Amino acid sequence: MLMRRGCGAIRLWDRRPDPRRVRTERGRSINLALAARGIRALERAGVMDRIRPLLIPMRGRMIHDQSGATTLLPYGQREDEVIYSVGRAALNRVLIEEAAPPQTSRFVSIRPAGG
Repeated sequence: MLMRRGCGAIRLWDRRPDPRRVRTERGRSINLALAARGIRALERAGVMDRIRPLLIPMRGRMIHDQSGATTLLPYGQREDEVIYSVGRAALNRVLIEEAAPPQTSRFVSIRPAGG
């Protein structure tokens, strides 16, 4: 998206089909964890407003001991220090839509040899 600024047409190559035109397969991938550095990059690229509604805050990791007791281990030292979970397919779709808008780009799906 940062490279697209000031550029003309874009051709995006991927071995998977265009996620804007096919239904996303469920259960194929775990969510991504997005921390402060990733959020800054998305803000700089100008897409954070579209990503923010997709985020689920994760305050820490739950530890289960052998007796069944649980303990939350926070990711940060303060209450507001969290990381976010985001669905991989939804994130990819937004990034592709922003990087390669249909009026100025072409998405080319390729298949590896023998595949």
